[in-house]
Amino acid sequence: MFAIPMMFALIYMMTILDEERALREAHGNAYEDYVSAVPRFIPR
Repeated sequence: MFAIPMMFALIYMMTILDEERALREAHGNAYEDYVSAVPRFIPR
């Protein structure tokens, strides 16, 4: 029962990191500016 949420969290985090890498490659400094202004999970 504990394994399913852990697997979800692991896969979710790996997906986010992969998407962020692709966005950095595609948009460069514009994406870096966006990342510095917008939180990843919890809004400010």
